[in-house]
Amino acid sequence: MISSRAESRKGTLETVPTNALTIIGRHIVAARGFAGLTQQQLADLAMLDVGTIRRMESFGEEPVGAIPGNLDKVKRALESVGIEFYEEARFTSVRLRK
Repeated sequence: MISSRAESRKGTLETVPTNALTIIGRHIVAARGFAGLTQQQLADLAMLDVGTIRRMESFGEEPVGAIPGNLDKVKRALESVGIEFYEEARFTSVRLRK
C-alpha cells in the first residue's frame, strides 16, 4: 500500500513495512533522540544522504515512504546503537534496548 504522501511524490516511494512493523516518521525522530544522534550521524551510519533521513522524518504520523531498502538501512543503523522497534497493542513503538 502506498501512502498519500508517497503518491504525491510521483510513485517513487513505497510504504515499506519493516519485518511487519509499520514505521512512521516520528519513530525515526524518537529513535534518534534516544540514541543521541543527529540526522547527519544517522545518515552516515545508514550510508544514506542526510536528505533521505529528513524526508523519512517528514512523514510525521504517517508510515514512512521510502525507496525499497532505505528504511531497512535506517532501522538496522538504529538497532546497531541500541534502539529496538517492537509491536505493542498492534502499534509499533520504539525504545532504547535495556
